Amino acid sequence: MRLLVSSIKQLYHILPKIASISKLDYTIVMKKFILILVIIIIGGVWYGWVTINSHQYSKDEKVVVEVTKGMNATQIINALKDSKVIDSTFLFKVALRLTNSAKDLKPGVYEISKRDSYSTIIKTLSTGISFNEIQLTFLEGWNLRDYASYLISQGVITNEDEWYREAGYPASQSNSSKLISHKQDSMLVDIPQGYSLEGYLYPDTYRFYADASVSDIIAEMIKNYHSRFEDVRSRTRPQNLSWYEVMTLASVVVKEGRSFEDKKNVAGVFLNRLEIGMGLQSDPTVNYVTLKVTDNPTLEDIAIESHYNTYKYRGLPPTPIANPSVEDVRAVLEATQHDYFYFLNTQDGELVFSKTFDEHKRNRIKYGQ
Repeated sequence: MRLLVSSIKQLYHILPKIASISKLDYTIVMKKFILILVIIIIGGVWYGWVTINSHQYSKDEKVVVEVTKGMNATQIINALKDSKVIDSTFLFKVALRLTNSAKDLKPGVYEISKRDSYSTIIKTLSTGISFNEIQLTFLEGWNLRDYASYLISQGVITNEDEWYREAGYPASQSNSSKLISHKQDSMLVDIPQGYSLEGYLYPDTYRFYADASVSDIIAEMIKNYHSRFEDVRSRTRPQNLSWYEVMTLASVVVKEGRSFEDKKNVAGVFLNRLEIGMGLQSDPTVNYVTLKVTDNPTLEDIAIESHYNTYKYRGLPPTPIANPSVEDVRAVLEATQHDYFYFLNTQDGELVFSKTFDEHKRNRIKYGQ
């Protein structure tokens, strides 16, 4: 900092002299001028970086600051100053400018420590997540087991049973009072008695209060399911499938395809098989019972006694095996009409489709499967 101040002073004394110097000394003076200017710029950047990233106060005192919808950057800065979270509105504005974050500040109720640096405060205010809230992201294609594991990892529940008692147990029947209560919803009445909510807990990013219960989480996911499928549900279904069967097939499709076009083609293969009474022979349905994650189940796996084993039993599995998105359901409703009955996944993630088993066998040899 002393070097920065000293450089500024030197520049102040040099400037008046530049106009009166001889041409002989002009180059020397200009070099000195540029050197001092560079030192000032570097010093300014360094000082700004240190200021933004250093602790403001030694005392670790927590302060709650509310940013309401419609507040601009200046109003937010003043709120931080009034709460004594920052000591300089000017430096905080500089921090916002240097990080280009003024438009990233979001409404919320935040708990901020007075020891937080300006950069930490900016990151906190950019999350949009209140200190008394949690954000949970459930991925497309996850099943009830995945949901339970994730909730445990986030500290929402301590064991899987807390989740299963209300969402139902995967691949088995349950008639808990809370599960029955959730299934009273008008869009869930088609779930057979005793079956879980698998397939109907919409994968998405949610915000809950930190003390949210499993019931709260399930209720919000069902509410989201309502809004996502209200219009889609009335569309024409292939082969007169029931809505529950559509959801079940979509839960298999999401495990087999990546892009929307791939999913539509995969759905077309499965519908072709269903039409002639051929088994789906889908690896993910077997994995749902064996709890494995593999594209190549063993002979022992595909011989397992379970109606989820679509190598052994024809038709759809008894329930969905995952929670599909709207796109996955649309892939079933808009399935591509073709003559393919087989497909395989290459190591590059490409799907290769075949019309006959002989063609499928050649493709397996070609792609090393």
